[in-house]
Amino acid sequence: MSLAVGSIVNFGSNILVAVALPVMFSAFGQAAVFWMFGGIALASLLFVVFVVPETKGNTLEEIEAQLGEKNPEPSLRDPLVDSLIDGIGA
Repeated sequence: MSLAVGSIVNFGSNILVAVALPVMFSAFGQAAVFWMFGGIALASLLFVVFVVPETKGNTLEEIEAQLGEKNPEPSLRDPLVDSLIDGIGA
């Protein structure tokens, strides 16, 4: 299932770029679009270098401890809805 979702997101992103790029070229020029994408790439690199933790050489247990809760329970309930229900007294 996740492979299908990933493929759909990838295909949709490719369509978005293919449609938006000519419009962006005509509106801003090729150089400006190049620098914009370069800035996005640089921001992504800085995010990975400074925010994403290094996990090389760590066991799965060490990574889980480093990232926080060991076995988070998936929740399908919305905390806002739960608080509203608790406030009503139901």
